[in-house]
Amino acid sequence: MFKKVFLGFSVFFSLNAFAGTVDHPARNESVVCHPTTLQNAGPLCCDTLPGKSCEETLEGLLTSQQKTFLQQLTQVILDFPAEKTNAPSCFATSMVLAGMPVADPFSYGGDTELVTNLAKSFKEVSEKEMQKGDILLFEERGDYFYIDEDERGHRIFFWGTGTPTLSHAMMYLGDGLVVQKENSFTAVSTVSTLERSYATYALGLEKQQHEKTQFYAHKKTKLFTRVFRKI
Repeated sequence: MFKKVFLGFSVFFSLNAFAGTVDHPARNESVVCHPTTLQNAGPLCCDTLPGKSCEETLEGLLTSQQKTFLQQLTQVILDFPAEKTNAPSCFATSMVLAGMPVADPFSYGGDTELVTNLAKSFKEVSEKEMQKGDILLFEERGDYFYIDEDERGHRIFFWGTGTPTLSHAMMYLGDGLVVQKENSFTAVSTVSTLERSYATYALGLEKQQHEKTQFYAHKKTKLFTRVFRKI
C-alpha cells in the first residue's frame, strides 16, 4: 500500500508561465501584447474597439475611476526598488475594477479575497452569457504524475487528478475585450480580446507541462474559462 497525496497547486504566474512569449519580461514589458512595452503609466491596448484608437477604447470602456486606478497601480510598481519581485496580482486588480472590497490593491496577494468576494456577491454564469463588468477566471484543471513515497520510504509515481486552481483573473469590457493586470511580476495592465488573453496564458501553461517540481514529475492540464456576475 502507498499513501496518495493529492495536492492543489496555485499558479500565481511564475515567469516560466510566459515561456512561449517573453522568457524573462521586464517590469514594463507586456506578455499579452508582446513585444510592446509601456510608454506611460496607462494601460496598453493589444486590441481596440473597431476603428478606435487605444485612448478612445479606454475612454469608451473604462470609467475615469478605473483608468486612474490602473495608472496609479502601474506607477507604484514601476517605482518599486529593483530587488522587489512580487507586485500586486491580477486578482486584486480585478477586484478593484469590479468594485469589490480589497485590503490593499497595491501589495502582493493571492486569490483568497477574490474567492471570498465571488462567493458572497457573485453568481457563476455561462461563458455564452458574458456581459460588461463580469469577472472572468482562467482555471487550471487536469492530471498530475505525482511523486510520493510508500510506507517503506521508496519513491513512487502515480497519476492523479489535481485540485482545480485559479491561474488568472480579468474583467470583461464587452465587444470581446477584457482588461487585466498581466501578472504579479510586472507593472503592465492591458486591454485585449479574450481570445488573445486565453491563447497567451494557455501557451504559457503548455510550456510548463514537463517542468518537474518536488510534488510531480509532469502534468496534463488545460485552462478553462469561468464567468462570474455581480448579484
